[in-house]
Amino acid sequence: MKDEKRFSVIKRKQPGRPVKVPRPPVEELAALYEKHSMRELGEYYGVSYSLVKTWIHYYRNQNE
Repeated sequence: MKDEKRFSVIKRKQPGRPVKVPRPPVEELAALYEKHSMRELGEYYGVSYSLVKTWIHYYRNQNE
């Protein structure tokens, strides 16, 4: 009982990692992706191509 009260005072943290580079708007990303590869977009935003791939998958899943 006493342990439950003690831990109820501690606030929960936000889940996940903090974002270093915010996700670009879908319109901007879509326009650039029509003309450039994921690697080129990664260099443009200063991130890895796998993060660009994650952004694209995120936006594709939003539309489904």
